[in-house]
Amino acid sequence: MAATTVFHTSLDAQKVEERLKQVQAKHALLSTNSYSYSMVSVSSELDNEILEEIGFDFHSVSNFGITEIRNAHPVLSRAVELMKEEFKDAEIIALFQNEIMI
Repeated sequence: MAATTVFHTSLDAQKVEERLKQVQAKHALLSTNSYSYSMVSVSSELDNEILEEIGFDFHSVSNFGITEIRNAHPVLSRAVELMKEEFKDAEIIALFQNEIMI
């Protein structure tokens, strides 16, 4: 069973959508052949309440998820590192099963 890593960002949803297209074009690793992407969503009050409950003092503006397609290489942790690098000008949090990855 595949699990999704959820990314919360400080950028508005439209900017994140544009950035994800650029990131996918730049990094073959993050292509849609290796990962399934959920739509970028505007974060809700509930999203922010959950982040606060698990210990974050962070205001999420938008969020999206990526799921590694079975047998995709390399592993999801490398994709998380690339997202961290590509979104370094914004605040970003990655959660996998409510565990903090970045």
